[in-house]
Amino acid sequence: MMSSEKNGNGTFRILNWIEDLIEIVERFKSVHLVGFSLGGVPATYVSRLSAVKSLVLVAVPCSLDVMRDDLIRKAYENAVAKKSLKGVRDFDEFMLNFRKDMEEFAPIKWIERINKPVLFVHGTDDDVIPIESSRIMYERAVGDKYFLEVRNGGHRLRNHESVMRAVAEWILMYYKRSKYKWDTKHLLIHV
Repeated sequence: MMSSEKNGNGTFRILNWIEDLIEIVERFKSVHLVGFSLGGVPATYVSRLSAVKSLVLVAVPCSLDVMRDDLIRKAYENAVAKKSLKGVRDFDEFMLNFRKDMEEFAPIKWIERINKPVLFVHGTDDDVIPIESSRIMYERAVGDKYFLEVRNGGHRLRNHESVMRAVAEWILMYYKRSKYKWDTKHLLIHV
């Protein structure tokens, strides 16, 4: 049973995502994490565990400051409409918990503590999370770091085969402990 089921009846909290991801990662000796958008928040925090060998962050907010309030409200309303948001009475309660979790687990606070290979991926035309979010984290990252800039790419980069192929290639490079490394730390692809 996942911790979000034990502790919160499936209540939406980033903290629950983190507890669930820790529970999953601790079952393996070696894991390569990929976090998309808000999923990059728990992925960044959990990457401190020894089982995590590399981290890919795709269009991830570095902090609450880079997230647009109107889009947070829209995400809340969509979740309510789909009945996928449990244990939250209203938007104010949702935002209170969301702010609290983002303040505690903002990737910008944890990225400097991760001494593992990190690939940052972001689209130049992302209208949800600005590309500056990934650039800020890239500058603060201390381990082996790479930046994949996706020209003309929006927020949903998982829909582009060329992006996902590049991410898979990068993960395989570390999974196989290859001596091959990307030629440059900053790569550019067009979609």
